[in-house]
Amino acid sequence: MNPNTGETRVVPAAVDRLLPGWARALERPDFDMDDGPDLPAFKEHNRLGAALDFLQVEVWPAFDRADKAALHHQRVHRRLTEVAAVSGALAVLFGVVQLVFPALVHWWWVSGIEVGVAIVALLVVLFGVRAAIQFNWLLERHRAERLRQLKFAVLIHEDLWCGRFEAWQGHVRHEVQALQHIERKGMEDWADRDRIPLPEKNTAGCALGAGPLQALAGYYIAKRLGYQMSYFARRSQKHGGQDRWLRHWPAWCFYGSVAAVALHYLLDVAPCCAAGVGWLSQAFMLLALALPVVGACIRTVRVARELGRSAALFRAKHAALQDLLQRMLTELAAVPVHSEAVVHSVAACEDFLKAEQREWLRLMREAEWFG
Repeated sequence: MNPNTGETRVVPAAVDRLLPGWARALERPDFDMDDGPDLPAFKEHNRLGAALDFLQVEVWPAFDRADKAALHHQRVHRRLTEVAAVSGALAVLFGVVQLVFPALVHWWWVSGIEVGVAIVALLVVLFGVRAAIQFNWLLERHRAERLRQLKFAVLIHEDLWCGRFEAWQGHVRHEVQALQHIERKGMEDWADRDRIPLPEKNTAGCALGAGPLQALAGYYIAKRLGYQMSYFARRSQKHGGQDRWLRHWPAWCFYGSVAAVALHYLLDVAPCCAAGVGWLSQAFMLLALALPVVGACIRTVRVARELGRSAALFRAKHAALQDLLQRMLTELAAVPVHSEAVVHSVAACEDFLKAEQREWLRLMREAEWFG
């Protein structure tokens, strides 16, 4: 989403007045979850302001811990994958070099480097398996995303708008505690349990007037829809660019290997070319053996990150959220505004984002770490 276009200017009073500069803040990593800088704007909206104050105290710290842990484990996971792939490829390449050029076997530093990189690759793989680093990353990310979902889902909970604020607070505290202690089995069960949402009763029918409705809608559009659409757009562009750069390299390495074999054969059998070019024939043989190893290394890095499928997934989700946003804007522009329709749009968006998280989790859970 480009917030500078006319896509979201249908409700400037609901967004720009409450959160001036929100469009420029979309790329801030914690814009949607950390309401600290924005809480003063909601003081006049008693219930929404009180709810956001409470969520800032109860949900934000738990989310921040899980999010930072997930980012740490993700960085470690990617570094381990890359180091293992590169060091393993180097070990094979050094072996190939010694096979093609047998004289190098007597050079101690060549054998030493080969053994060294092989040991590094083995240690990285063993450490990764022992630490289950991939699942640590996914588990912490799952906790963080479930806490994100909780924050926005409880904003349309009937207890909040029907005057049962203490009951609402108890519900939030219980959910936060449960999500902080979720384990791998619970994560996998949640990912494998799709849910078909059914129409719900009017959660906002108790006391959600025009003012609170506009404030809630403005907050949700900026913090949830706007942020998620901006995130999906950025990730789709980033993953798509990386995938376009990497996706053809394994095939090119394979074709190059075939071409090198053909050139090696021609140099060996052609009488006019055989004299004095034995070194060139050996070089082509080295390329023929080495290029598939390089291609496998690149494929491992690409597949471990699921770049192509992630880019396609994010593009599709961005388009779907754009449709949901337009539907909500149409409902807000109606005279009179029907709070039930707006709240149901919010609920539909939350159901969609839960389904997206399940799909992404299944995708990454089945990704090949070393492929």
